[in-house]
Formats: sequence, C-alpha cells, structure tokens
Amino acid sequence: MFANATKLKKIMIGLAGCIVCVLLLQAAFFVRIWNSSSSLHKADLIVVFPGDQERIVEGHALAKAGYADNLLVIGQTEKSFAKLVQKLGALPAVNLLPNSKSRSTFEDVNIARQIIFEKRLKSVILVTSSYHMPRVLFLLKASLLDADFKVDLQYYPVRIRDHSKAKRLYFNELIKFWGSTVEMIGCRITDSLLLDSPFYIQVRSFVKSRLLF
Repeated sequence: MFANATKLKKIMIGLAGCIVCVLLLQAAFFVRIWNSSSSLHKADLIVVFPGDQERIVEGHALAKAGYADNLLVIGQTEKSFAKLVQKLGALPAVNLLPNSKSRSTFEDVNIARQIIFEKRLKSVILVTSSYHMPRVLFLLKASLLDADFKVDLQYYPVRIRDHSKAKRLYFNELIKFWGSTVEMIGCRITDSLLLDSPFYIQVRSFVKSRLLF
C-alpha cells in the first residue's frame, strides 16, 4: 500500500514538473515574440487578423508599400473590402482576397491556411497586435506542418496604444493559447470546427469566465 502511494506521489511530481516545463517554454516563446519582429521582405501574401483597427491600417500600409501582391484581411467580404479601400485608399497593384466571417483565432488561422494551400503561397507576412502574435504564429506554423511546400512566415506586430490594458491582454493570451490549441487539435481529429458543438461552446464560456481578466 505504501509502495503504491510512493509510486503515485512520484508520478504526480513528475507530471507537475512536466507541466511547469511546458508553461515555462510557452512563456519564453511568448516573451521572445512579444519583444521582436521580422526583418520584412517581399512576400506573396499579407494576412491581417481581425481586432484593433490599427492592425488593418498597418496591413493596408504594408500592401501599399509593395510588400505583397495579395492582401487578406480576415472577415472581410467583397462588400466590406470595398468600404475599407474607400476609407484607406485604393490598392491597384494588390489582389484583395475576400473571405468569410470567423468566430475565433483558430478559425482565423484556418481561413488563412486554406488560402495559402489553395494558392500555394510560399511567403506570408502576418499582421496582428503584439500581444496576439505568438498565438497566431504558433497556430499557423502548426497548421502548415502537412504542407508539401515550405512557407516562410514573417510577422509584423502592431504595438498597443492603451498601456493600461497591456498586462491584462498579455496575461489573457497565455490562457487563450491553450483554448486555440484544443480547437486546432479537435478540428484535425474530427475534421469539423469545435465551435459548431454547443457542448464545446459551453465549456469554452465557462473557462473564459473563470480564468480570463
């Protein structure tokens, strides 16, 4: 009996150690991406992830400067793209890629993945807020592991202006990373989007209400 208890204790300690190591690796990866950006060069595609308006402004500016021949702003239909161009300025030398609405960061990444595969785009510039970039970069890299061609991922983090929200935003990303990872794994296993499942939506809402600021 005591031998079994000792064995169980060792297993629990080992498991706790593994979890701590994983969390430390995650934190190190996040901090490295938070505090850096790619040295940008011409790419096939600029992908702007939805959220702060500054992301779209920066992505539009990169396209206007000639950094890519294709611009994808997640969630922008043909109609909303037309309004966007009217507001920020025309991009005559850039192909605008309309797409559908999404419900999560993983679904954003999945839309980008599908377009990269369809058009066989080999270099991509990711544009999103600095706090959001590690999650996006990880998910897209993982989603492209089965590609039969190499994709060069560059990243352009947009710094947040409201520093009063910074700590909350950065902390929440550490938690949201795991939710997005579960979504990605679930999608690969079931070949369907987890947000189509009412049960998953309930679990997701419960976890977010308890863990996020």
